[in-house]
Formats: sequence, C-alpha cells, structure tokens
Amino acid sequence: MKNHSRSINRYLGFLFGITLVGLALVGWGATIPSASYSLILSSVGGAIFGAGISLFLGDLIAKNALDEVRNVLSTSLDDGFCPRESALCSKENEIISYRAKWHHYHVTRMHDKYVWRYRIYDFSNSCSPGKLAAEIFAKDKQGREHKYIVKAGIRDGRFMIFEKAALGNEPVIIEIYPFMGLELQGIHSGIGTMRTWDGNNVLFPCIMSREPIINWKKEGDISEKLFADLDRIWKKDFTNLNAILPRVI
Repeated sequence: MKNHSRSINRYLGFLFGITLVGLALVGWGATIPSASYSLILSSVGGAIFGAGISLFLGDLIAKNALDEVRNVLSTSLDDGFCPRESALCSKENEIISYRAKWHHYHVTRMHDKYVWRYRIYDFSNSCSPGKLAAEIFAKDKQGREHKYIVKAGIRDGRFMIFEKAALGNEPVIIEIYPFMGLELQGIHSGIGTMRTWDGNNVLFPCIMSREPIINWKKEGDISEKLFADLDRIWKKDFTNLNAILPRVI
C-alpha cells in the first residue's frame, strides 16, 4: 500500500512538473522579439500548461474519490455499519453463504381470512457488499400486482428481513428468524409484523428454507389443504427453540 502511495505521489509530481514547463514556455515566448517564435512558444506552452493542469487536478480528484470509496467499503465490511439510510448492512463474511434462492412461507390476511403464502426470495443476484436484496411481487384481492423491495441481513445470529412496497406509504414488513444467522441448513421459523391490506396489524408466523418444505410450487396463496402442515412445521420448529411470551406469575 505504501509503494502504491509513493507511485501515485511520483506521478502527481511528474504532472505538476509538466505544468511548470508549460508555464515557463509561455513566459519565455512573451520575451522573444520574433513574433513567429513567440507565437509558437506561447501556443505550445499554453497547450502543455492546460493539459498539465487538467491531468493534475483530475488525478488528484480521482485519488480523493477513490480513497473515500475505500473508506466507506472498509467501514461497511469490517464493522457491519452503513453510513447511508439502508435497512440493514452486515459483515460480508456472515452473509455470503446466504446469497441464494430461498423458499419463503408466511401467513397474511386475504379475503377476510388468514392464508399461507409462498414466495421465492432470490438473493443470488444481490452483489452489494454487506447486503442481501431481492424483489418480489404480490397481488391484492382485486388482482393488482404490487412490487416489494426485500432487504435482509444478520445481527448477532438473528436473521432479519425488511419488505417495503416500491410505491406508497405502506408500513414496512419486518421478519425475525432468531437462529437462522447461526445455522444455514434446515428449516428456519420466525415471526413477523405487518399491516395487512385489510388494515389489520398482525404478528404472523413465517418460514425460510433452502429447499421446498411442502408439495407446492406456485407463488402466491397456498392451497388450504396444506395450511395444517405449515402450521405444524412452524410450531414444531419455533416453539421448540423459543419461549413465546412466558408468564411471570
């Protein structure tokens, strides 16, 4: 890194030297009695001076910009901190194994009843350092399609998902999987909070898995015949590992 810095400093010094040569030629041309030689030297000197100034400032600005980018990336990757308004930024070494397609199941309210829904969260195309991101689409009861931006990350072993509607002021949907950040394989059961399209605020069960956990491939509402299976899977996995609102008396 020190050798690289010395090389940059030498290069900038060289450009600064060229700039001074151009300025000297302009001054020398102004002192020569011959109009033709004076014009030639002034023109050549002016061109060299202008080019030197442009290259010098351009490289100086580029160096500062590059240093700033490096500082931001270093902070993001080493400390898991993002200075921008992002939902979540994690240490890259913690989330790299999660850059894949995930099968996602969750409960929501549609047509005045609760249903299980299925989505594929494809984090495999997410390449921003420290971030997992994807896009999904969901249809409301009128059949209109809505786009959601999904962001995810890890904090102390907790895997968290934030879903935000691309348009409108719909409150963000938040899901927490208490142990998914500690163990990649298997079924991961979590709990989420959202406001449904019916206007109800709900806490809902949710499941993530690298492999399908039921015989269902179509994204969207799942057949009611499979609700009991998903309820059983979630309850077995979640309640075995977590005490749900334990009583104190």
